[in-house]
Amino acid sequence: MIIGIIAASATGVAYAAMFYFNRQLLDNLVFTSNNSMKMTDTNQYPADSNECQSTYSSYEHNIISPYNVIQSMSKNYIIIGCISIFLYWVAWASWMIAAERQIRRIRYKLFRNILSQGIGWFDVHSIGELNNHLNDDLDKVKNGINEKVPGFVSLVSRSICVLIYGLIIGWKLSLVFLSVLPLIILVYKITIIIIVKYSIKEIEAYSLASSIAEETLGNIQAVTSFHGQEKEEERFVLLFDL
Repeated sequence: MIIGIIAASATGVAYAAMFYFNRQLLDNLVFTSNNSMKMTDTNQYPADSNECQSTYSSYEHNIISPYNVIQSMSKNYIIIGCISIFLYWVAWASWMIAAERQIRRIRYKLFRNILSQGIGWFDVHSIGELNNHLNDDLDKVKNGINEKVPGFVSLVSRSICVLIYGLIIGWKLSLVFLSVLPLIILVYKITIIIIVKYSIKEIEAYSLASSIAEETLGNIQAVTSFHGQEKEEERFVLLFDL
């Protein structure tokens, strides 16, 4: 996990390096365009006259092909790209392996704790709810660990590295961006709160719905005998009315 964090953080440095080489490429192209032709005007005047005797212009051609500039900088892009691919692979692979191991341990300990409970505990908690916790809930935890953590670390690292690079290159424009940064953080925080709130409701609803479905299907003859299909259907649908 530590190796994955380091690799994900290093992707931010590689991302900022791409901006640096892109700036170097644009500067070289502009410099090549401005210096592709140098013009010098020379006028000759006789000593005893105010009129111009001859006027001519000389041109010094020093044309450098933009293709040569791009070719000289392309190797830097290739190196940075290969390094970025390797770092992303290390970060994602490390955290996916770690997520599988953590979920396996959690599932084993949860199952062992369920088996160690008394008989009265199973009267309160339905089998469908327990199955949902063992499978669906742990899968959600795994999906939140395996690729979300290195992605978040990489995003934070890229933001910090690009911000530092922006302050070095143009600190005035970077300060303008920093002035609206608290608003962006506030919107992000509100979004996270809403997502967490409805995720908890979703987990609870699916747990109860799983128990209702298992109870209904396990006693389908009794439900059919008492014409309770519509009632069970209403119970099932009301759980998802968030």
